[in-house]
Amino acid sequence: MTFTPKAVLMVQETGFVAVLREFLFKFGLRETQLVRTPQEIASYVQANFWPLIFVEHTDGIADALITHDRLIRTPGMELLTFVFVGPSDKRKYLLFSQSAGARGYIKKPLQPLEAGVLIRDIIPPPNDPGVKFAMEATRYLLKGEAEHAIPILLRLLAAPLFARQAEIALSRCELLLNQTSRAEERLMKLYKSNPRDVLVLGELADYYRNSCQLIQAKKYYRKIRDLHSDLTQKQCEEIMSLFELDELDEAVSLLDDLQKDPFLRDSSAEGLAKVMYFMGLSDYIPGFLKHFSHILRQYNQFLYQTGKVKEPS
Repeated sequence: MTFTPKAVLMVQETGFVAVLREFLFKFGLRETQLVRTPQEIASYVQANFWPLIFVEHTDGIADALITHDRLIRTPGMELLTFVFVGPSDKRKYLLFSQSAGARGYIKKPLQPLEAGVLIRDIIPPPNDPGVKFAMEATRYLLKGEAEHAIPILLRLLAAPLFARQAEIALSRCELLLNQTSRAEERLMKLYKSNPRDVLVLGELADYYRNSCQLIQAKKYYRKIRDLHSDLTQKQCEEIMSLFELDELDEAVSLLDDLQKDPFLRDSSAEGLAKVMYFMGLSDYIPGFLKHFSHILRQYNQFLYQTGKVKEPS
């Protein structure tokens, strides 16, 4: 069976989309489909085409990073071809795309020569057997049938276009089937081959956290922060992990760093307020939040709902 490459755009309908559509048309991607959710993407996997998924920067720094990270972490999405689309002057987007599983990065405004090289690289050759196996494995993964996906994923390790993603998918399948030592060995092998791979570091950190090896989990979260301190979504993930690990002092330090980022000042202030609450410093919160009026209102509403005060301020 032959799978035809097709562009799937997870973008906002803007003038740039028209430019991108026309550009992709010249490379043989005659039809483009707009989607909004991972579920919509999954529905297109059931058709006989191989989706090339373009995820656009949306309303602010965190949004697109979170969107892309959730896509990559969605079971069944590991093998799909993602391309990140974002501003040309944002180094963090380029870093994110390289280290979070994307096959490349297209800059806005469009740079035809650079984008052309990328498009040629990600369109699989006609009748590429790797695409057939990737599609078959993806369908099993989307249905949660890890035991059926594993034999196909093992064959994909020999396909250069899919080898890294297949290793990630295999480790997740092995964890689902309680083959934990095999999954750990696979992830460590990937880590040693590229110690700067944030996607693999995140997988290792999650693995150790879920297996209650907290010291090891913190080690890999710190590596993410040290290697790519400007990847805000990864910082947010580490903050959440530190909450779970009861490392409140370290969480405060990270949240304090995020106060310097204008895009994250409000959310990091909310996080600091929560830490103060958990640390028993509730009396200091109103003074801290006096410059964040909407967060202070939310906090007062929270106190009212929990019965801490008789009426919301």
